[in-house]
Amino acid sequence: MDSVLRFLEMSHWAELPATAFALIFLWLLLKEKALAWPFGIASSALFVYIFLDAKLFMEAYLYGFYVLAGLYGWWHWSFGKKLENHKLQILEWKRRYHIWAVLLSAALSILLGYELTELRPDASLPYFDSFTTIFALLATYMQSRKILSSWI
Repeated sequence: MDSVLRFLEMSHWAELPATAFALIFLWLLLKEKALAWPFGIASSALFVYIFLDAKLFMEAYLYGFYVLAGLYGWWHWSFGKKLENHKLQILEWKRRYHIWAVLLSAALSILLGYELTELRPDASLPYFDSFTTIFALLATYMQSRKILSSWI
């Protein structure tokens, strides 16, 4: 019981609702309900607040991107299906595309990590924060294009 209380004391007040909204989002998404998207947007917005408070600035930017992607997803699921006449095919990238994507993402991660240390000396874990953000953006792009290996 002491460890649970200690965990709750260390947690940010917004973590529980943000996580609950994310789980509701996933459940509704699996059921292919457009109502999933407002829960995803709310979860991401709360995580923006949490990450800004923790000075994880790139994570905050990433979740801000997820808020925007959620708005697009909500619109697309509500109205966009009627506008499209084709489905994206599941694709697999050739090895050279993966190599270039990883090299470019690694270079951007280092550049952003350096920029964060220069512009925001109070940033927490600037290189790790940049790495996880850039590679999450790459994975999101690959998923939006139905690149099978993005799930790896």
